[in-house]
Amino acid sequence: MTGVTKAVFNAKTYQMLELQTTIHKGDQDILVSSVRYLVNEILPADSPIQWDLSDLKGVVFTDESQANTSSEQVQNKIITVQELPKYGEAYVLNPMPAGFSLEIDLHLIQGQDPTFEVNYTGPAKEVFDMQAVGQMDEGFIASSFYDGSYKTASGLVLHYSPSTHDASTGGTSAMLVAPDGTSFLLYSSLPRDQVQALAETLVLAR
Repeated sequence: MTGVTKAVFNAKTYQMLELQTTIHKGDQDILVSSVRYLVNEILPADSPIQWDLSDLKGVVFTDESQANTSSEQVQNKIITVQELPKYGEAYVLNPMPAGFSLEIDLHLIQGQDPTFEVNYTGPAKEVFDMQAVGQMDEGFIASSFYDGSYKTASGLVLHYSPSTHDASTGGTSAMLVAPDGTSFLLYSSLPRDQVQALAETLVLAR
């Protein structure tokens, strides 16, 4: 599995306009993160802002994931922790944090290996999600998840993405890499210190 990070600049000012990171698995490109840098401007205090985007004319919003893959090609179902090892190496939190719930979503796509997501939701709607992405290229991880790292006592390594940062969003995104190289895209609404504490409790699903 390989990946690409694309940066778009203004040819005259060299201002960063867009940053996209994708990984390629099988015949599918998976978007990891996409950031667009808008022009900075100061609006008058009485300026109306249409946050519902109703001021945009001639624009049609579509769900890209549904547009690219028909429902007949994709089967999604919820599975148990006991079923999870049948579909590949996976990690779960043990013990389950107080007040959290777990949902494991299996995605069966015609002609491709099955993928799954291990999603935790806390009592205050906080999330801790891991998506299986298989073996990732080390060079791609180094170039796209370079905003620091953390290694747990069990040898799992969190490589942080610069696309989210505690100070600005309160959230954390990272590539979680097991000792054998198996990788998971991780996103949590929690700050990094709490994500690291939870990562210390991750164990292989059996």
